[in-house]
Amino acid sequence: MAQAGESTCTLGEVRHRCDLVVFWGCRPSATHPRLGERYAVDAAGRFTPGGRADRFVVAVGGDAAHSDGADLFVPVAANA
Repeated sequence: MAQAGESTCTLGEVRHRCDLVVFWGCRPSATHPRLGERYAVDAAGRFTPGGRADRFVVAVGGDAAHSDGADLFVPVAANA
């Protein structure tokens, strides 16, 4: 296990490998409207051929009204 640095990946890796997608305190549908359909949520990939059916989407923080596409919304208090 790495002790330093950061974990990164390309959007292609997200499309092909991610079965859990976490959006933390953001509104990607407003800032990056094609992200979900092309890469993160709906797109079928090599290891996620079912697209949305193969993924679990979590929205953390932000406004619950904007998390309608998420499977789970986790509220987080501001400045927590």
